[in-house]
Amino acid sequence: MPAHMGRRWADRGWQLAPIPMLYRAQEHPDLSMLNGCSPDMPLAFDNMSMEEAQSAENVWNAMLAEARARKGCITAKTKDEVRHMMSPGLIVDRPGAHSTMGITGQYGYARVTSPIRRLDDLIIHWQIKAQMLAEHMGAKDQQPWFWKQADITRLAPILFRKEFLSKQLMKMNDEFWAMTLMQRMDFEARRGRLQLPPPGFYDEGSEHYRDLPWCYYDPRKPGPLIWTATVDNRDAGRFFISVIISGGLGARAALVPRPVERERLPFAGTKVRVQLQGVDPVTTKLMVRLAPDEYQPPETPKFWSSNTVLCGTYAQVPSMHMLPENVPTVTP
Repeated sequence: MPAHMGRRWADRGWQLAPIPMLYRAQEHPDLSMLNGCSPDMPLAFDNMSMEEAQSAENVWNAMLAEARARKGCITAKTKDEVRHMMSPGLIVDRPGAHSTMGITGQYGYARVTSPIRRLDDLIIHWQIKAQMLAEHMGAKDQQPWFWKQADITRLAPILFRKEFLSKQLMKMNDEFWAMTLMQRMDFEARRGRLQLPPPGFYDEGSEHYRDLPWCYYDPRKPGPLIWTATVDNRDAGRFFISVIISGGLGARAALVPRPVERERLPFAGTKVRVQLQGVDPVTTKLMVRLAPDEYQPPETPKFWSSNTVLCGTYAQVPSMHMLPENVPTVTP
């Protein structure tokens, strides 16, 4: 909240100057050109009929109502229903609306709070410094810091592309190390050699402790670890269910097999417990399967209780290292 207030305060101050600067913009979606919820899948909104849910405007307004009721937050289930409606966020040279931030005024939205790690924030700090020198120090020459409007216009699309690529690289780096850790831990756990954390390291009475693999690991019973994951989206066009591994790792995984029936696919945000099936940190591919029923959260609907599931999925990931089903016990 303080960071957001600082950005908005800076936006308004610069408009009074004015100073050429970089803005973040996201156009409001054109709801007349978009579809609502899928008619052949269960609804994510309890207070809406299937007919009403076919209107993108009705779905968008339901999302806004939930955000107002939850102090600006929405559930993963609701986000999954509107994510296809959201316009891409851009770096631009003029103030504009930002749909996700709820900004529609003339001042726009800019980021200024992280000049150490974001180049566009640093450039804006240079702009502020140049303006302050000109106003309060009698500096006639604003160089070398000041960027003119033509410079900002030329720079905005370049920064957007560079930022996109850097985010992709950071994501690959994070997932590589997360998957490497999971691979090594599972390797040792299947052999009964994984060391437990020291007593008292975790609050074992905490609800969050049950989302960690340590809660279910017993060195006397070697086997695959039990990981907690959250369904990321409800995409019926994939042969798997996209999930995100919990516990601070954030690695994306493909949960297989998945129900063939579209109506059985779980909502985004559904918590499940899984075991590693295959992993390749280099290509950042991770495949998991559901853990036995006794490990599943009691609030999770049993969407896997189906007689028909997709088969032959392993052929679609030939580069993945498949983990062995049974490993002989090795006494430490």
